[in-house]
Amino acid sequence: MKLLFTRFPLESALGGAEIQTISLMRGLTKKGHAIAFAGSCPMLLQFAQKEGIPNVELRIGAPPVSEWHVLTFLWRKQRMQRSLESMLEQFHDIDAVFMLSLSEKILLTPLALQKGLKVFWIEHDRMGPWLSNNPWLSRLRDMSNYVTIVVVSDLSKKIYEDLGFKHVIAIPNGIDLDRFALPPRGTPIPRPLPELEPLSPDPFPRGEKGSSQAEKEFFPKPATNPYILGFARNMRKNPALAEKMLWEELRFEKLGVNFRRQHPVHNTILDFYCHEARLGIELDGGIHHGKYQSLSDAERDSFLSELGIHVLRFKNEEVLDTLSSVVEKIRKHLTKQTNNSLPPSGEGLGIGDHMGGELEIAEPQGIHIGCVARLTEDKGVDLLIQAVKDIPEVDLTILGSGREEGYLSTMIGNDDHIRIIRHLDDLGAFYRSLDALILPSREHDPFGLVAAEAMSLGIPVLVTDATGIASSLHDGTDAIVVHANDLTALKQGIRRLLNPEVREAIGRGGKETATEKFSLPTMIDRYEKLLHS
Repeated sequence: MKLLFTRFPLESALGGAEIQTISLMRGLTKKGHAIAFAGSCPMLLQFAQKEGIPNVELRIGAPPVSEWHVLTFLWRKQRMQRSLESMLEQFHDIDAVFMLSLSEKILLTPLALQKGLKVFWIEHDRMGPWLSNNPWLSRLRDMSNYVTIVVVSDLSKKIYEDLGFKHVIAIPNGIDLDRFALPPRGTPIPRPLPELEPLSPDPFPRGEKGSSQAEKEFFPKPATNPYILGFARNMRKNPALAEKMLWEELRFEKLGVNFRRQHPVHNTILDFYCHEARLGIELDGGIHHGKYQSLSDAERDSFLSELGIHVLRFKNEEVLDTLSSVVEKIRKHLTKQTNNSLPPSGEGLGIGDHMGGELEIAEPQGIHIGCVARLTEDKGVDLLIQAVKDIPEVDLTILGSGREEGYLSTMIGNDDHIRIIRHLDDLGAFYRSLDALILPSREHDPFGLVAAEAMSLGIPVLVTDATGIASSLHDGTDAIVVHANDLTALKQGIRRLLNPEVREAIGRGGKETATEKFSLPTMIDRYEKLLHS
């Protein structure tokens, strides 16, 4: 079939709506459909041009989604309608139109229906006064008798039906289950480590003036960087065969000293570490044989040496083929170190000299939870901060930016258990650093894509019943679902996640649900069935 997508947004950024539209266009193309795009959305225009999809850039003005734009729409709409109708004439033999913004739904739908085209309205946006109080609502309701409205959750479906819309169906957003797949075993930790950018002090909503704290960069404590700790936790859960074999020889003080596995030291992770002997052991896979990685390893070993840590390196093949020989080399090093003895207290460079006084770097007893959200009032991040402040076992990392940054940074103050990161390139690594992900939306959130992404990795999630994805989940089975805008309920939900058995069960159930309900192929198949219905 020949399909036309249109979008004329008030503003555009690469967000959930754009990503899902791109995924849908790409998926339908792979199914053999001919796709075209017309509109003013720069993200979709760039995608179409890059993919060789026929496209027309057309600017018709702002949609009627604010008081001023509704007023000016009265005298703008005739010119806008002529432009849209002229645009439609440029595409021949179109079978269906997918409309994503309000202007063309109001102005182009009648002509498309007259031409015998199938018309689909895709609704990704949060419900609000822009629609429920819009003077064009009655006209949209009337036209809904002749079009199909696609929303992304059963919650959104109910909201639209309660407003009087007809022919509303829910197709959950689809996620690429391979997008955040683990890198090959042995892949080094991404460097440089993510910088925690300074918080933007402006604007300050709710009357807040901000503080000097908001203008300072947040520097994580070296031993408690959640990104590093999460990476270490993940590596412990997924050891390579060589690591399993050597761990059996090192654990329980079999060599007379205590070893830890995948232990964070400063901004790096050692496969095995003995604090007593200040000895690190690294098992190198094939990735370490290259020139660049060899230089990187040597640089890291030199840095650790300055901290008084000696590193022994073995190839994975050595452990697999000659385990006893590897163990003997470690034993000899420990014996030699004992004979030479460690420098007396106060002499030499110890870890504590660089770490602020503590000799042993231990992983915090607690959990690391994350929140990925736009920092606006409707997302409820302020409630999450309030909740975590009363639960000392929790470290919270918030990934996002928005107009509430200054207000939220003021709330956080000097609490070193809570931090905001404005941007990370590797979202998958961030997800895997978490023990749980929280989506605390206080107002209608059409779907909650980040929750589905985390679930696909087996990360347990907590969402509020204001998120669309909650309507596809079962509390206690594949997620924790709490009432929106309820601080007590949010605290109780987080406390449930302190139980590792609960996290394990919910993470497992969530992964099954994400695979079954939220995969890209599932979403594409449902749209294709809709086209042929």
